[in-house]
Amino acid sequence: MNVYLENVNLSSTTGPNYFAQKLMKYMSLRGTEFSSLFPYDVKLTFIESMGERPDLPMIQRLDGIYFNANFDCNRMNYNIKRTYEQADAVVFQTQFNKNLIFNWFGPHKQWSVINNGADMLYLKNFTRCADLI
Repeated sequence: MNVYLENVNLSSTTGPNYFAQKLMKYMSLRGTEFSSLFPYDVKLTFIESMGERPDLPMIQRLDGIYFNANFDCNRMNYNIKRTYEQADAVVFQTQFNKNLIFNWFGPHKQWSVINNGADMLYLKNFTRCADLI
């Protein structure tokens, strides 16, 4: 399977972008491709879609929405909610985010929670170094 990434900056280490880097690393170990050299099978959109590759089934990765009563959250969440409604499946960052978004946007028919976690292969390098000390 080859995955098209939308709304991801792989040169950035901010939250969603760093999660994308780790997800790519571990999914690649299981045989998933993230290459522009092959036809794409699915689009993984981080937070909101910009309309790229509308021909592909879309999975939305959500780490939260705007919910501060002091702001116009409906306006701020508009494109996120539109993406949510168009997505074939949604991956939430935490159970809290899933509950929050289900409460604000309504339940989604296909969803999963994948928590942000530590990169265990990266941390193993430090463990090996600590054993040498």
